[in-house]
Amino acid sequence: MDPKFPFGRPTDMHPDVDNLDTEYRKLVGELLYLAMYTRPDIALTVMRLAQHNANPEPRHSSAAKQVLRYLAGTLHTRVHYGGANVNRELHGFSDSDWASCPEDRISVTGYVWFYNGGPASHSAKKQATQALSSTEAEYMVLTATIQDGLWLQSFYQCLTIPLQLPLQIFANNAGAIALSTEAANHIRTKHIDLRYHFIRAHIDEGAFIPVWLSTHRNTADIFTKALSRSLFIHHRTGLSLVSR
Repeated sequence: MDPKFPFGRPTDMHPDVDNLDTEYRKLVGELLYLAMYTRPDIALTVMRLAQHNANPEPRHSSAAKQVLRYLAGTLHTRVHYGGANVNRELHGFSDSDWASCPEDRISVTGYVWFYNGGPASHSAKKQATQALSSTEAEYMVLTATIQDGLWLQSFYQCLTIPLQLPLQIFANNAGAIALSTEAANHIRTKHIDLRYHFIRAHIDEGAFIPVWLSTHRNTADIFTKALSRSLFIHHRTGLSLVSR
């Protein structure tokens, strides 16, 4: 997806598609299945395409077919687990792209949990409310990441798989990390919904620990915005998606 023109340039000519609404929704549904289970690298693009299911235009159909061409060109790329030098413990990456949607200025939530060197759970979706700062947007993503991490903890306990606590969550916003570990109420954060502050208790109990990581190394960046080719491939490799 082109970072500047995700659905093509305004001057591009797009062919008419017979029964566009039905065909587009069918294609996006199939891509959603792939994004959820086998190809997390297309999760953000498919999420953006799905936002136009109600009223798709020919340019959206062309963008969806662009994803098909990308998949055809990377047919042998698949998720890899295990290996000699991988982090086998359950750990996560959290990121947000603040106010990235041009229509409503709502931020994007992106996170991924890894186990045994490969993704165990991931998400790319728009947040439910507007964030007034990048720190607030990142804090909301951190909350979603910990919610999913709690579910994964319960799941692995059911499978009698031991986990080493605290679970590390890598994020690139120092303000959000500080907000999650300090109980003090800051004047600029009093408006944040109380439901997001529950993560402090789990961090204080030693179940999770947020760790700062530079954006370039934050794999969750691939779930928040369209990237340049080199950076996209870098984070795709970080997702343990390799050609076999």
